[in-house]
Formats: sequence, structure tokens, C-alpha cells
Amino acid sequence: MKTIAMHRTFEKSEESGLRQTTLYLYDGKETRRLRGKVLDKWQAEAKLKGVTIRSTSLNATDILLKDLIEQGAKIVGAHWHSTGIEKGLGPAEIVEAYLKLPDSLFRPFTPRPDLAKLRTKLALRNALLRLEGDCIRRIKQEARNSGLVSPEDIKGDEEYSRMLSAAREISKTIGGDEEHHGEIIRLDKEVANLAKNIRECQIFQRLANIKDGWIWPASVVAFSGGIERFPDVAAWWHYCGEHVVDGKAPKRAEGKAITWNKNLRTANWQGVDSILKNSNNPWKQRYDRIKEKELARHSERCKCKTPRGHCHARAMRIVRKEILKQFWLAVNKQAYVDHHRPKPRIAA
Repeated sequence: MKTIAMHRTFEKSEESGLRQTTLYLYDGKETRRLRGKVLDKWQAEAKLKGVTIRSTSLNATDILLKDLIEQGAKIVGAHWHSTGIEKGLGPAEIVEAYLKLPDSLFRPFTPRPDLAKLRTKLALRNALLRLEGDCIRRIKQEARNSGLVSPEDIKGDEEYSRMLSAAREISKTIGGDEEHHGEIIRLDKEVANLAKNIRECQIFQRLANIKDGWIWPASVVAFSGGIERFPDVAAWWHYCGEHVVDGKAPKRAEGKAITWNKNLRTANWQGVDSILKNSNNPWKQRYDRIKEKELARHSERCKCKTPRGHCHARAMRIVRKEILKQFWLAVNKQAYVDHHRPKPRIAA
């Protein structure tokens, strides 16, 4: 059986200056670089029956991997940190090193059409949410730039008043109100109907003690790309943006690619903030205990001027990480013991 290695990057096009999907393929003899029309042609015409493809990226919602499997290929992969491949290598060097790894590191990949569909619905919903809020905010900001400070000032100006009315009509169509059922409401219902039938979403909803909400569980599951991708809790935390860089929470930096998923990070921050508003949720009670302990020892550990805010942020982070840890354990059918450090799952 023929085996090739595949590594995907996003490189700038010389013609347009925009980033394009680029595949590097290595068969043991030569490395091929495919993008644009050449990539489209290869994807459509490649004879892959009986071919094993070692992909450096395994995401259960990946349409490209799903298409390659449908063409007869077998997709396998290994978690990056288990490969021992040197950091800082170029794409061609990575794909060549990947093919030389021992077979024991690799596990089969299975696409998840249910997660792909859920992810698409959530991505559309998030795009509409940003559009709905951004339109009105931008108009109000421009009005303030023109000296119209109060709502009465804006209402008294014919042009800005008309623009805001138009924006609010758009908002009704997108988001909905008491009389209108907008696109976001429709998507929320579709997301809930899909999530109710996905095991991982059911587990997350139960762990977070959310009775009726499905957006947060659906977001975590869909944007994860499949929990089986992560060999241990630390890798899962990192992908959610809950790791530490130089002793601090990671931040985006110009010119540097992020190593976590921004949709996951946003969903978890908003989700925990939401459940802590419910005094009956056990996580709220746990948050209160953690914050109290943090405040009691804050002066010994930190001399900042905002102890309550600092301790609030620390308690929130602990709660987020604990929910994510318990979720990873439950999905992987590992028993949960308070304060324990789970052993990494060994890839088959």
C-alpha cells in the first residue's frame, strides 16, 4: 500500500497577495506544492484508492479530508507533540519528516459530517451576530464623531436618524424581536436540534449544568474539530486558549499566527460568564469558593491595585479549565477524581 504525507499551510499568492490553501505532498521521492487551480485539479482527479495519507492536521469537520476519503484514501495522523519533529522547519521539511515517522504513532481519521454541519450553522450565526451589532455601533460612533453625543441629538438629525432606522430594520430581519423571528433565532433552533443528537454536546450541557442552552455546548464541540484530536487535557486547554505564555494569558500579536481557536476561546469566556449569573448553578457556588480563597491569599502573591478584579479573573479561568477538563475526561470515558492529573491517552 502506498503511503504519502500531506501538510497544509496558508501562503500568500504572488498575484493577489491573499492567503491561499497550499498543500505539500511527499511520497518518499519528491515533494509537490499544490495550490489554486493545480490543487483543485489534483483534488478532483487524484487516484487515491488504496493510498494512505499521513495528514499533519486532523479536524473532524475538514471537508478536504472527507473528500479524499470518499475518493478511496485512508487518512491517518499523529498528534504533533508526539512526533518529536523539530520546531521552525519549513513546510517541505515538515512533510518529509512526517513520512519517516514510525507507524505506531498514527491513528485512523474519521470525518464527522454532523460536526461539520453544526460548525457551519454556528459560523453563519456568529457572522450575523457581528453584522447586527456592528452596523448600529458604527452609525452611532460616526454620529458622535460629528458632535451628536446624546440619543436626542442623533434623533434630531434627519440623516443619522434615518440611517439608524434602516439599521434597526436590518437588525429585525437578522436578529428578530418580539414580533419578528429573524435569521439568528432560526439558526439557534437549528443548532439546538442538531446538538441534541450529538453525544459530546449532551455531555457538555450536563457538565455545565445548562438545562436549555445549546449554543455553548455546540460551539465547544463543533469548533474543537473532534475531541479525539487531543491526546491529553493540556493539549485541549491549549487549543481553547487556556495555556500560559511567559506567565500570562496568550494574546494575539501582529504578524504571528495564533496557536489556539478564537471561536472556542470566545465561546468559553462567554459561556462561563453566563452560567455564573445563575446562583443555582453549582459552578457559581464553586466560583464563589475559589474567589474567596484567592482574595484571602492575594496580598501574599500579588501587589496589584485591583485585587477583586484579579481574583475574579483567576477564579473564572479555574472554572473554565475545570469544565473543559471534566468534559475531555467524560468524552474519553475516563473517571473523574477531583484535583487529579489525568494520564495522556495513548493513540491506537
